[in-house]
Amino acid sequence: MSGSSLFQPSQEGFVGLWAPPVAGKLQFALKDIVQIYNSVVRQRQTGLQKSGVLASSDISKFQKHVQNFLGAWQYRYDKIKDLHRIQPVHENADAIKPQFLAKWDERKSANAQDEFIREQYVLSSQLSHVTEAISFADHYLQLYERAKGFAGFPKSKFNTAEEVETLHNILIAEYKYLAGCDVEWLSPPSFVPEGRNGDDAAGAAPAGAAGAAPAAGGTAATAAGAAPEAAPRVESAPERDAALGHAEGLAGQLADIASWGITDDSFPLSHVNLLVFDHNIGRGALRYYHAAAILLFYQNKRTEAQEKAFMSLSEAWGHWFGRHITDEQLRAPPTAGPCAYSKAEVKKCADMREALIISLTDEMKATLELPVRELRKRQRGDSVEDQALLLR
Repeated sequence: MSGSSLFQPSQEGFVGLWAPPVAGKLQFALKDIVQIYNSVVRQRQTGLQKSGVLASSDISKFQKHVQNFLGAWQYRYDKIKDLHRIQPVHENADAIKPQFLAKWDERKSANAQDEFIREQYVLSSQLSHVTEAISFADHYLQLYERAKGFAGFPKSKFNTAEEVETLHNILIAEYKYLAGCDVEWLSPPSFVPEGRNGDDAAGAAPAGAAGAAPAAGGTAATAAGAAPEAAPRVESAPERDAALGHAEGLAGQLADIASWGITDDSFPLSHVNLLVFDHNIGRGALRYYHAAAILLFYQNKRTEAQEKAFMSLSEAWGHWFGRHITDEQLRAPPTAGPCAYSKAEVKKCADMREALIISLTDEMKATLELPVRELRKRQRGDSVEDQALLLR
């Protein structure tokens, strides 16, 4: 939640969040976005009017305000692309109740409609990836780039199938953004930027730094005949800013599971030192633990750094679940509670698991006790005895 006010942004009309502060309060509420959306669902099924969906008598009072709102989209996009909304501070604070209609039942009154959209994307104000390849910010930008092509935008009539579908997607995206303004979000974890070439893995402090052991005699003198140490390199402000930006970028990638790769040279295995777990920290703050377990579990041979990460995760896993990591558990990412994965993240986990299993040797598949269906079929020339070993 932004600002120091005692009231939630929604109670103050999202001043400064939907448009520049000089624009004042937004002239409709979150519940009105739902009403507009559901009215459009009805109109799509009963037939679109030439005057456009916003001219319908039940929502026409919002038409001018919606047009003003759409016209300020660039201001909101500039905010959205810098937001980190992956995990709320309070469990389930990001939840959006089912209220957007999937279809309109003409046999029921408006208040009796109950066929709601129940996809995780619509039921949470998280702004993580929409698909594996598209972030929420990119999705938001694509929607408005499309809308800008409609005649008269932002005062388009929205009376064609393409225009109405785009408006529907915009309304959901805007609801997620605005509803999330009332939620307090965890900041990305802070990581120490990677050391420069020549720094040791622990990022040792330069001679003379606080906590560093002084040279014998209290001077920085070197042993006889040795070359004098170079003076510590002082980074410029731009370099420090770049390093901080790099660290924040890593934190964002770590939280955004849908963007992960599976090879040693792709994130996060390329920065496996980030995947260190402490069971004293709640799973909610380490919600990427399940995806990390997939990356580290299905390996023929882990590097030393990967083994260290896997051991810390295994210890935490034992404390959290009272058992060791198994393939059975890794087939079911969390879909509820503070660690709930989005639809895109669930798919990503399934894709990573499948790809990694393919790369495993038969011996390792057997060691990991994978189900029979995961074992390769016996190839011509393989002995039945050799194949039987895999099933033990």
